[in-house]
Amino acid sequence: MESRSTRGTTGTARGATLVELLIVIAILSLLLQLALPAVENAREAARRTACQNNLRQIGLAALGHEAAQETLPAAGWGWGWMGDPDRGVGKNQPGSWCYQLLPYLEGQPLHDLGRGLPPRDKAKALALLAATPQEMFYCPSRRLARPLPNVKGGVSGTQGSESFWYNANRSDKLAKSDYVGNIGDRWVYWGIGPTPAEAAMGQNFLRLHDVGGTPVDAGDVSGVLIQRRPLKLRQIEDGLSRTYFVGEKPIFKPDYKTGVPMNDDQSVWQGDDMDLMASTQFPPRCDPPEFSWNMGMPFGSAHPDGFNMAFCDGSVQFVSYEIAPATHNESGNRFDGIR
Repeated sequence: MESRSTRGTTGTARGATLVELLIVIAILSLLLQLALPAVENAREAARRTACQNNLRQIGLAALGHEAAQETLPAAGWGWGWMGDPDRGVGKNQPGSWCYQLLPYLEGQPLHDLGRGLPPRDKAKALALLAATPQEMFYCPSRRLARPLPNVKGGVSGTQGSESFWYNANRSDKLAKSDYVGNIGDRWVYWGIGPTPAEAAMGQNFLRLHDVGGTPVDAGDVSGVLIQRRPLKLRQIEDGLSRTYFVGEKPIFKPDYKTGVPMNDDQSVWQGDDMDLMASTQFPPRCDPPEFSWNMGMPFGSAHPDGFNMAFCDGSVQFVSYEIAPATHNESGNRFDGIR
């Protein structure tokens, strides 16, 4: 027969075991809460490194282009034109700097889509080009390399028009880029580019102007990637290691996958556009949670502390958002302090 004292001791032991179990669970929960940020930080560090590697490959491709063609790529004609494999390089190439670097990024087959075809067949091939993404141009901290819908862009997604091109059929999907070229220390806008008639006549169709609408001569643009104006490395007077080449861009967070923002509503392979260019006239910024009118003009990124930047010597640096404004501004100017 079990005594009262024995039953009491057993109950106490069971109670103590339950308390101990609750304490262990609480400790494990606390440790998990402490570990999760560390795990996420480690993941972000890995993604940031992968992003740096993307820019390093892009920078080396630009140097390869300069070695082969004796110039860096130009920035294309305007957003009304898709890259064309039969139009060569430099001022004659309507496609973006990204398109012009494809042969130096193991992307020759994509670059050559439509080569030698009659206009109607080429227009179909270039529509396929418009929708074909390359992982090299996507930051893994933001999104995967997938095409996004071709929709109306602007502030609300209902302004402007869907992407269209003079030399390509419409595409339902568009490949994107998280990287933008350095247009200089003053924002310059270019527009749609020439009409087909202007292009056929070979007219000088540069129509650059600044934020206020003042016309800008291409020779005064202080950046490295300029519409219809390919540069030689020796024209980067402020030093290759001191001058930005290509870096990351900010995107409105809710629109990572919509294709709506004004700096993310076009194809990576079409000509000069806000999607593919940025200026050091504005301070860099992390991806904003709310829309801003000038969001498409500065450099920035999805990384919490700064953005990756490839310099003209092929090196890549992680630049803090807290960089001195004057230093950031000057890094976008290829001239040695003199216009």
